[in-house]
Amino acid sequence: EPSARRLFTAAGPKIAALQRRWRDADGTPVCTVAGRYTSRGWTEWTQGFQYGSAILQYDATGDEESPRVLELMRQGWSEFKSRTWLVALVAGFAVYNMSFEGYLAVLAPLQMDQQHSGASSMGLMMFAWGAGSVAGVFVSMRIRPARPLVTAVAAAGVMCAWIVATSFAGMWVLVPLAFAAGVCLDVFVVLWMTTFQSHVPADALSRVGSFDAFGSNVLVPVGLLVAGPLADATSAATALLAAGTLGLVALGATLGVRDVRTLRTAPATV
Repeated sequence: EPSARRLFTAAGPKIAALQRRWRDADGTPVCTVAGRYTSRGWTEWTQGFQYGSAILQYDATGDEESPRVLELMRQGWSEFKSRTWLVALVAGFAVYNMSFEGYLAVLAPLQMDQQHSGASSMGLMMFAWGAGSVAGVFVSMRIRPARPLVTAVAAAGVMCAWIVATSFAGMWVLVPLAFAAGVCLDVFVVLWMTTFQSHVPADALSRVGSFDAFGSNVLVPVGLLVAGPLADATSAATALLAAGTLGLVALGATLGVRDVRTLRTAPATV
């Protein structure tokens, strides 16, 4: 169609110019100010615009100048795999997240239904977890460990202990343990994100972060798929014990990597 050709003829140079001029560290170029793209905090979820338009342009026209997507992905992968601590943590948390999501979505509700008071028990435990997450914000503001990844992994281990305890403990144990797990979740997230941002170049954060997010969550659907059949074949308690133990083993394996144990907190810049 002539109109479509005109559209892509006009779009190609603009996409190429944006790719050349825009620094990835500046965020997502969606809003315009004085005729030039800029970013806003709320626009980060729209970053697909930046790369999706380039992919669409290439698909429609074969124009190889505009998409630098594969090149950017290769650069991100190179930055990602060059950091042993990052590869180890992503691999470990792929298994950990598989276990934890299976617990949260399938096994915990099943155990609450079979061994406790059903939805009310699950709600109480989740309330404690949420309250712990609120308290964890204040705890995270006050800690600055010399080896942040060791502390982060230890914090994640508390959540595995919560999974294991759910297989046998009463609510008088599970509620405070859920609160502690909520605190530790915040501690882990803060330490992980600050370490990630201070040890990965600013202009590679979004690309390396994409590999982090993909790798850390790639096995989550497997955990959700397997948790139910495993509980049916054995019992909810046995499946919980297996999930918590698997998560602990995965976390322990990350500590076997020297770079995870020795990476130091970056000096403060402000």
